[in-house]
Amino acid sequence: VNLALDAVMTSSDLYSSQNTASGWYLYNLNDGERFDDMGKFGKGWRTLGTNDAWLTIDLGSTLKFNRVDLYACGNMFDEYGTRFPRSMTFSVSNDGESWTPVKTYTHEGITAMQGMEIDLGEQTARYIRIDIAGTTEDQGYADLFEIEVYNDDGTLPAPETRSLANSDEVITYRN
Repeated sequence: VNLALDAVMTSSDLYSSQNTASGWYLYNLNDGERFDDMGKFGKGWRTLGTNDAWLTIDLGSTLKFNRVDLYACGNMFDEYGTRFPRSMTFSVSNDGESWTPVKTYTHEGITAMQGMEIDLGEQTARYIRIDIAGTTEDQGYADLFEIEVYNDDGTLPAPETRSLANSDEVITYRN
């Protein structure tokens, strides 16, 4: 069970959380859609005006979890993961005010339609906070398509990967 599905989320960047002009809504992060199937056109959630931001997931009650899966933004016209956060610090809290860092993750980038699994070790908390610093392309903002949270007992599959080359969708271009 994805514990983050439809959970309440907040962000340090209120503008990107409510920007009706751009379509980069905070609620896109946990709506259950892992990839852009030409519906959102690459729009998940994006920071604006800074490379550094944070977002929180309120699980609604104190729950056990140990894994966060993150999915990069992108579509067939935009490279996946070009603005994926370069560095993320994951913290937990029971009151939403006092935070305990549990994992800092740094990577060199995502180059395909894939999810990224972050092992947080066994945690029991109501809130998860992700502090984001920088992007793989240093474009002034970071974006994510989907966030999922699990209590993985070793039986859950790895995050999903897709290939545009194997897509059933046919697109015809005319001049």
